[in-house]
Amino acid sequence: LGEQPVGETVRISSKIPLWNPEMGSLVVKFDRGRVTMASSKNFAMFFDGLDDPDPDPSEAVLQFGKTSRRSFSCDYRAPLGALQAFGIALAEFCWKIDEKAS
Repeated sequence: LGEQPVGETVRISSKIPLWNPEMGSLVVKFDRGRVTMASSKNFAMFFDGLDDPDPDPSEAVLQFGKTSRRSFSCDYRAPLGALQAFGIALAEFCWKIDEKAS
């Protein structure tokens, strides 16, 4: 992927989960073994334009996932900063909570 130029617009999007017949559910692969529990709130984001429908998890720009009963991790890399990563994770987390309430 290379480095993204500073000051240019970058598009990232959530990876679509793939069906795993062994588990009987949709799954997303995560990098570094940090996401250890299944959750509907788990997600990974990649640069738009990747041709691979199942990209290498180490190429994730942002991954958010459950690590224990009451804990989640949020891993990010450039071009995202801490505040941007936290904002995206919080928006996804809250959106999924509201979705269940309706």
